[in-house]
Amino acid sequence: MQPQQPVYVRIADLGWESWDDGDSARRGEIVWKTLFSGERTPTGELSAGLALVPPGGGLSRHRHAQAEIYVVLAGVGVAEIDGVAYTAEAGTALFIPGGAWHSISNTSAAELRFLYAFAADEASQIVYEWA
Repeated sequence: MQPQQPVYVRIADLGWESWDDGDSARRGEIVWKTLFSGERTPTGELSAGLALVPPGGGLSRHRHAQAEIYVVLAGVGVAEIDGVAYTAEAGTALFIPGGAWHSISNTSAAELRFLYAFAADEASQIVYEWA
C-alpha cells in the first residue's frame, strides 16, 4: 500500500461502474463511482464511493465481513438490515455492522443516490455473499 496523503477527487471525472460478470440480475440494478480505494488512490483504512439506484432498482440482499455506512443524498428508498426495514431518504444515514444481511431499493420515481464507505483499505477486499 502506498503512503497515505490527502487525495482530491472530482466526482464528475469518474465513470460509472457496474458488475460485468453477467450476474447483475441476481445482484440488482445499481451503478457506482469508486471515490477512494487503496488499489486506485493512495489511501487506506477506508474505501468509499457514490451509488446510484434508478427508480425501481436496488441492491439485492447480501453481506460482507466489513462494516459499511450509507449516507443518502437524494431520493427515497428502503434499506433492510438484518430483517429490519428503514426509510432511506435524503438526509439519513445508516450504519451496517459487518456480517449483517442488507439491501437497498429505490421506491420513488427519482434516482436514489447515496455515499457508501467500507472499513477496508481496498474495495477489492470486500467479498460479497449474496442471499
